[in-house]
Amino acid sequence: MKLLGNLFVASLLAVVTGAVVFYATRGETVEVDAKGKKTHAPFVKRDSNSARIYEQGGDRPRPSKQGPHPKLVCEKNLFEFGNMELGTERSYTFEIRNEGEADLVMKTGTPTCKCTQFELSKPVLKPGESGKIFLTWKPVSESPDFAQRAPVHTNDPNFFPEPFLLEIEGSVTKVVTIRPEEVWDLGVIADSQPTKFKGAVFSRLFDDFKLSDLKCSSPNVSTSIVPMDKEQLEREGGRSGYVVTLEVQPDVAVGRFSQELSFRVETEDAEATSARDPITLELTGRKYGPIEFVPTFGVRYEKAHSYVDLGEFYAAKGKEVKLLAFISCDEGTEFAVTDIEVNPSFLDVKMVEDKKFKIKNRKRYELIISVPPGSPRGTYEAKNSAQIVIRTNHPRGKEVKLRSGFVSI
Repeated sequence: MKLLGNLFVASLLAVVTGAVVFYATRGETVEVDAKGKKTHAPFVKRDSNSARIYEQGGDRPRPSKQGPHPKLVCEKNLFEFGNMELGTERSYTFEIRNEGEADLVMKTGTPTCKCTQFELSKPVLKPGESGKIFLTWKPVSESPDFAQRAPVHTNDPNFFPEPFLLEIEGSVTKVVTIRPEEVWDLGVIADSQPTKFKGAVFSRLFDDFKLSDLKCSSPNVSTSIVPMDKEQLEREGGRSGYVVTLEVQPDVAVGRFSQELSFRVETEDAEATSARDPITLELTGRKYGPIEFVPTFGVRYEKAHSYVDLGEFYAAKGKEVKLLAFISCDEGTEFAVTDIEVNPSFLDVKMVEDKKFKIKNRKRYELIISVPPGSPRGTYEAKNSAQIVIRTNHPRGKEVKLRSGFVSI
């Protein structure tokens, strides 16, 4: 009891003499003066976008209570940069000066985005002295209304507790926009005439640009470009652009069509042009042709993707599936399978004719796909699926491409 009494007396004396005491609240240490008022309570201020703007307390500069005071002057604290290309970096230098009667002490805070960085030319400006603040930003995504803030904590009472803010605003866009985006689906490729497809490549950034090295990975696809007209550009909000026309010849392989289209974007800025990587698009399509596959009971076959799913099975037991292949033959011609190529090599694929099938100008075969017992374990799905190429003497179906997926454990 005597010990508790001594502690109470000591606490009372501390309050009476104006000493500062500390107490813990919600896991934080908070300073309290003799009147019980919090003095250096840490807190975080947030703007309308809930991004951190400043923190009070700690080692932030604080204005003098008696004066004299500094006075931070900046003629322009907002820079509107207009349009910029996604992936590039921009910078701007803000000019400031101290028109007060005391040293201006400054410290950078936390910008509203990690894509924005800034630094001071001097942390302290004497009365009448000028300085610079260097701000750089590199946006990581498109934004029609890009805006960021960079706080500077000072001992100027006009900017305390809220900091002095530097702001940048503008629009961030890709060098070109593509319609459709990423994948151009050509649909069903015709069997007897060229199939045409049109896409668009336009820029909301440049009044003029060029497409160069426009090429397709398939020799059966030709390309051509014409400038977009005014109406097309207005509809897309573009400043310049091109309509790209693809023409696919009918002699592509029967089955799923998958190729790449690539090109480069050239602008007046030669340095920026050389720094840009080629843009690559995926071309997809389907050609059914004169050979049609129909799955037998229990077999999963995706016609649109020419994909046979064998499912999951034990490698020691293997797996076999069958599909029916119906071939439309031209008058007076005999159909024959000339070669079958597979990957992985242990896959076994056969085409066996059904001799009992008797319909004029039609043939029926059994397509047998098997993974022999004892084959290596593995996963063959998606981009790693097994590849099957069937070559025939049919003038409109010289190659038939199938994919097969399975997991052998």
